[in-house]
Amino acid sequence: MKWFRAALPVPRQTFERERAARQAAEAAGARLALFADATKALTSSFDLNVVLHDLARLVAPAFADACLIDLIEPDGSIRRAATAVSPAHEAWAAGLEALRPPAKLHENTAREALSSRSPQVINEADYSAVVVPLKGRPGGLGVLWLVQTSPWAGPATVDLAEELARRASIAVENARLFARQRTVSETLQQSLLPERLPEIPGLTTAARYVPGGPDIDIGGDWYDVIQLPGAGIGLALGDVVGRGERAAALMGQLRNAVRAYAFEGRSPAEIIDRVNGLLLDGSSDYMATLIFGVLDAETGKFCFVNAGHPPPLIITSANEARFLEGGNGPPVGSLPTARYTETTAQLSPGMTLLLYTDGLVENRTTPLDEGLSRLRHAAIEGPDDLEAFCSHVMRRVVGTMPCDDDVALLAVQLMPLGDRLHLTVPAQPGSLAPLRATLRRWLMRAGASELEAYEVLTACGEACTNAIRHASGPLRTEFEIEATIVEDGVEIRVHDQGTWRERRGDVGGRGLPIIEAYVDEFEVTPSPSGTEVRMRRRLSADGELVR
Repeated sequence: MKWFRAALPVPRQTFERERAARQAAEAAGARLALFADATKALTSSFDLNVVLHDLARLVAPAFADACLIDLIEPDGSIRRAATAVSPAHEAWAAGLEALRPPAKLHENTAREALSSRSPQVINEADYSAVVVPLKGRPGGLGVLWLVQTSPWAGPATVDLAEELARRASIAVENARLFARQRTVSETLQQSLLPERLPEIPGLTTAARYVPGGPDIDIGGDWYDVIQLPGAGIGLALGDVVGRGERAAALMGQLRNAVRAYAFEGRSPAEIIDRVNGLLLDGSSDYMATLIFGVLDAETGKFCFVNAGHPPPLIITSANEARFLEGGNGPPVGSLPTARYTETTAQLSPGMTLLLYTDGLVENRTTPLDEGLSRLRHAAIEGPDDLEAFCSHVMRRVVGTMPCDDDVALLAVQLMPLGDRLHLTVPAQPGSLAPLRATLRRWLMRAGASELEAYEVLTACGEACTNAIRHASGPLRTEFEIEATIVEDGVEIRVHDQGTWRERRGDVGGRGLPIIEAYVDEFEVTPSPSGTEVRMRRRLSADGELVR
C-alpha cells in the first residue's frame, strides 16, 4: 500500500517574505550595479562637465525621474552643472518650476542642505525630491537632486542619494584639482614659448601650439625662431617625451640651451650634440625629439639635424610637397654614444618649410604613415598666406575634436621677390643683417653686379642705421624700405618715424657723405611724420634682370 502525502498550501506570509527578500536582493543588486557604473562614469574623465552629465544620465531614468546637479561657483553663486530627465517625463519636467536653475543659492532648498550638511526631503503635490549636499574638504561643493513624480519609498532612497553624492564629491574635487594643475602647467608652458615670433625682413613665419584634450596632461612641445648674427636664422622645434610640469620645465631649459649654443655660432650638429650631453650629464629621466637648423636668408640654404623627430615638410610654389630625409639621429638624452650629422635642403622664395610635432600626425587610432600622408595632402591644398596655411593644416589634419597629444607647428617662408620690394622693419640693430641679406637677393635679381650690390647695400645700411638711431621714443617702432626697379637702375626709399637731427659737433654725421658717395641721386626729406631718404643708383649694362 502506497502512502501519498498531500501537498499542503504554502502559508501566505511565507510567500510574501520570500517575495520581499527576492525584491530586496534585486534592489541591492541594482544599487551595486549603479554604484559600479557611477564609479566608472565619475573616473572616466577629468572633464567636470562630462562626468557630471554622465552621472545624471545614469541615475535618470534608472533610479529617478530626474537628476540634477548644482555646483557652487567661486563667487558664491550656484550653477546648474548637469540635468537628466527620463524621456517619459520631459513634459512634466518642462513645466516644473523646481527643476529650473536656481537664481540665488539662499532662496532654495539647496541652502538648507548645504548649511546643515544633511539630506533634505521634499514632498509636494506634483513632485518629491531628495536634496543631498556634495561635501568637499574646504566646504560645500554643491547639491545632488533626485526628483520623482511620486512620493519617495523611504530611507533607502536617501541612502542611495548620499552614496551617489559622496562619489560625485570626490569626482568634483579631483576634476577641479586636475584643472588647477593643468592651468599651472599651461601657464608655465605658454610663458616658456615665444610671446611672438621675431619680425625678420624677407622672412614670413607663423606658428601654432594646441594643448591636448581636457583629459591629457600638459606636455613639452615647443618651437623657436632665433635671429642669429649675420644672415642666419635658427629654427627649432622639439617635443619632450613625458608629460606634466617637469616636462614643461625641461622644455624651457632645452629652448634656452639651444638659443645659447646657437648664439655661440655653433653648427646644428654641435648644438644637438651638446644638448644631448646636457640631458645625460644632468641625470634626467627624460629625453626629447628635436629638429634644429639654420636657414641662410640670402641663399635659402637650410642646414639641419633631426634628432628622432618627424621629418620636415617642404611645399613648393607649384603645390608639390616632399618630406626632408637625412640628418637623422636618436632623440637627445637617449644615448651617450649618439653622433649627429647635418644635411641640407634648398628653400627657394615662395616655398614653405613646415616643422611639426608628432601630435599632428599620430594618435591612438592613426598610424604615423597615414598621418604623414594626410599632412602632405593638406599642405598641398593649403593657401599661400602662412597664418591661413597653419589654420588650414590644423583643421584638415587634427579637426575640431580635442587632440590626444599636444600639437606644435612652425611654418617659414622666404619672401618672393618682384620688381618692387616693400619691407617693414623693426627699429632694432639686429634687423640689419637679415635686411641686408634680403636686399642683396633683390639687387642680384635686379641685375646688379657684386660691386654695385656692395655699394648700394653700404648706402642703404647707413640710411637704416640712422632710422634706428632716430627712432621715435623708447617704444617699439618700425621703419619702412621700398625698393623699385627703374629704367636704368634701382631706387630705394627709407622712411622712419623719427625726427631729423642736425649734426652736433664731431659726433656722428658721417653717414650722409657715405650715402652720397655710393649713389647717383640722394635726397633727404624731413617732415612731421618722419624722415625719408631717397637713393637712386644706375646699374651697368652688364647686369641682367632675372625674371
